Amino acid sequence: MRNIRMVVFTAMLFTVPAISTAQVTYDWELLQQEATIQVGDFIKLKGILTNTSAQAEDFTISLLHDDVPDDWTTSICVGSYCPAPFVREVTETFESGGSDTLAVNFQANSEGTGSIWLRFRSVTDPSVQDSVQFTCHATTNDVGESDIVEQPYNFRLDSIYPNPFNATTRITYTLPAAQPVEVGVYNIFGREVQRLVQGRQSAGTHQAVFNAGHKLPSGMYFVRLLAGGQTRIARAVLVK
Repeated sequence: MRNIRMVVFTAMLFTVPAISTAQVTYDWELLQQEATIQVGDFIKLKGILTNTSAQAEDFTISLLHDDVPDDWTTSICVGSYCPAPFVREVTETFESGGSDTLAVNFQANSEGTGSIWLRFRSVTDPSVQDSVQFTCHATTNDVGESDIVEQPYNFRLDSIYPNPFNATTRITYTLPAAQPVEVGVYNIFGREVQRLVQGRQSAGTHQAVFNAGHKLPSGMYFVRLLAGGQTRIARAVLVK
């Protein structure tokens, strides 16, 4: 009897990934590129990046080069997310038509001039990129309000820095006109744990400090900005 050996060939199907031909486009609105402040002050220079592509896109936002005095501190913010100063790159997903504020923070601890270059680049197509230089001047002389306050544009909750934070963080927001303002902090159950601002404020950029102290537990909190019938909410994470 003849032995018959059966050989089984397994067909393997390889899927070739589709190559995306969608074009990556964006719009960049520079809000404030340069400012003069007093020594010891803090300033946020920024612009707004909008994804005008037909699809969602990831953008990497980086601080390329610091040319600032040694005792200054610089950091990056994307929307309300402001990581620690040693974090020099953040990747953010922008929905089609979505926008967010990109900012460079300067803490000037001595007299002088400092510059930093911020770059945003598409993850899908790295050839789609741009960079902008932000410059801060610090002086011990009196500084006029026109030197340190940008022209107001839109109603915005600009940033919470640092975030995550331990005990204390700074909330920055912009008002398009003089109006009554409320800034409150709420826990995950919707209960207000601290009222930071309540009263009329002028147009421009303002700051409020949230001091969690020793009573509030670690966890997620929500900062609510209410003014002119509009509301903005951002998350803040307390880590003890």
